[in-house]
Amino acid sequence: MNSKEYIESIKEILTETGSTISIAESVTGGYIQSAFSDAKDATVFFQGGITVYNLGQKTKHLGIDPIKGEKYNCVSEDIAVQMAKGSVKLFNSDVAISITGYASPVPEEGIDSIYAYGAVVVKELTIGSFELTSKQKEPEKVKKDYCGQMIERTFKLLKYHYKNQPGNKQN
Repeated sequence: MNSKEYIESIKEILTETGSTISIAESVTGGYIQSAFSDAKDATVFFQGGITVYNLGQKTKHLGIDPIKGEKYNCVSEDIAVQMAKGSVKLFNSDVAISITGYASPVPEEGIDSIYAYGAVVVKELTIGSFELTSKQKEPEKVKKDYCGQMIERTFKLLKYHYKNQPGNKQN
């Protein structure tokens, strides 16, 4: 499946369960939000998203712990989880996905490789958090690769989560 097909499947899961989704992203710069907003009838299941790049904005809008944020330059699995949970609150959604990381090396900060962390939460429950890598070299291509990976993982995690909920139509 491609990203559009995954989003359509995510939409089906969310609409069948009466759920909505929001997005908090950093490294992907809005690509994930754009992909979801392009879906047919996006307003039925997509609450919106936020792109936050620095510690101040991640703390202000998503409630991440500023001490942990500063310690890890806002790039860690825990920060991704905090961002997703903050997105649920900010957008009053049932589900949120988040991503934070690097699309290019930052040698002056000791970052020699590219990686990102993503998370998917349902309300306060983290159903997945993980590290992402990319074989792409150009930052723009890395961002698009991360976007595709996040959409695919979100679909798989939501499918598993909702399939295993008692009384769900997808059971």
